[in-house]
Amino acid sequence: MLGPHYAEGGKLRRMAATAATMPSGSEDSLLEVTAEDEFDPVALATVLYVLHSRPENVPRSITSENLLEIAIICNFYDCAEAMRPWDELWITPLRDLAAKPGYEYWLFISWVFKEGGLFEQLSKKFSTSGVIVEGEFGVMVEGELVRMDCHLPQGIIGMYTLYPLSGAT
Repeated sequence: MLGPHYAEGGKLRRMAATAATMPSGSEDSLLEVTAEDEFDPVALATVLYVLHSRPENVPRSITSENLLEIAIICNFYDCAEAMRPWDELWITPLRDLAAKPGYEYWLFISWVFKEGGLFEQLSKKFSTSGVIVEGEFGVMVEGELVRMDCHLPQGIIGMYTLYPLSGAT
């Protein structure tokens, strides 16, 4: 958001150009950046602590659901690579959950954090149990349809629409 092609980045550059003439601590010297998407605040704080080199505030272990929220933010802001080695620290003790029912969102986590082996394992599993229902991707888990909602790698729905699986509607 602070790059030259974003409004916040343009304002930041204008502020930098006039910084010498501004009184210290004035309202005009502050840049407010808002995250209008509904991100989990704890996950967003965690990502910001990592990005701003504040390791004392970064949790050493998190839940699988927290990891999903962090992955959503990292995907949105394209900052997953900057999360290394934290993502490895978090993923390692949780990795076995990915194969269990109820944790289908690990496909998204493995995609965002470039966990190639895990992504390959899960995508093979879902390629045999995946269906498109009313334009949404879902997987059959223990005889029940689990909608994968929006937490899928970009373009995967198009791939399944072009190459429908058996049983797809």
